[in-house]
Amino acid sequence: MKFLMIFWSLSLALNAPQDYHAIEVPFVYGKQKWGWGRIYYTYETPYDPKKNTVLVVSDALTFYSGDDAWPEPLRLKFNVVKVIGREQQPSFGEALWRKDKIDWSMAYQVFNSDQLVKDLEAVREAVAKGSKVSLFGVSSSGELLHRYMAQYPKRVYGVISIDPLLLELQHSMGITIKKSPDESLPINTEDHYERGENVALAIRCFEHLYGLQEWDGKKARPPKNTGWIGEQSMPVMEEYARRPFQVKGIHYDQVAGFEGKSVVFSGVADSLADQRVDQVLAAHYHDGDFFLFNDGHGLPHYRNHPVFIRFIQAFLEEDIADKQHVYQDLWKKGMIYPKGDPWEF
Repeated sequence: MKFLMIFWSLSLALNAPQDYHAIEVPFVYGKQKWGWGRIYYTYETPYDPKKNTVLVVSDALTFYSGDDAWPEPLRLKFNVVKVIGREQQPSFGEALWRKDKIDWSMAYQVFNSDQLVKDLEAVREAVAKGSKVSLFGVSSSGELLHRYMAQYPKRVYGVISIDPLLLELQHSMGITIKKSPDESLPINTEDHYERGENVALAIRCFEHLYGLQEWDGKKARPPKNTGWIGEQSMPVMEEYARRPFQVKGIHYDQVAGFEGKSVVFSGVADSLADQRVDQVLAAHYHDGDFFLFNDGHGLPHYRNHPVFIRFIQAFLEEDIADKQHVYQDLWKKGMIYPKGDPWEF
């Protein structure tokens, strides 16, 4: 057995992408007998123990958008960790979820967000050795970030999320999606529908829309105004309508156990994620801030602006004086939305 573990460790090291470190994880946590696979992580620059460590969160939707939103100018300022997760691999756990056709209920067990959260924890433990890290995520990966927070609030130092895609919470607040968000979701899935990456994508889209669907025993349909996300979720929706399986949600009450600093950025022109949901989320944290920008979903126009990047740096470095100066600059440049009553719409 010891020889097999040594052989497996050598195999991981030899087959890892260049400059990436491999971690062995089960296909399904709690079901180790079902088999194991690999995820990978890398540092943007050589690790420096004197710097803060930032884990850039990604998921299937972020992977297909091609942009995790991390500001490139800050790669030298922190220990920036990026991950090639199970959702970015063409055959992760394929022996479990593909028989004659795709078994979507089994694919859900392999690729659901609870598995991704546990993978993130494995990466955090590998890079931080028991210490806390800061988290950064946008849109769908911003939602995954908050799932991690709910499970591991004591292992996070600070949190930055840009327009987290909290559609289930939004739906429970009685707020509907305004229009199809396809313009903010680049698509590159045309050639590989049955590859593992696209199976993971369908599962992720299903998770976002599960709480919006009315399960009345009729034929499954995409929730209104969900566009491409709705289309991608349909194979899983249809399977769930035929054979329901357990779906895991977020326990928002658990994020109250997080005692670090958090900031949520939202775009007032966002047609997908409503800024009022982000405000509720920010208020739920012990030390949470909320900023509303004159921008759309994910802040596509401003998140690479030098002033915004300065704000990210000041937040991570806990430079209160610089945060105040940067905030004034954001106002002067018209980037902050001057709304008297943020609950008007």
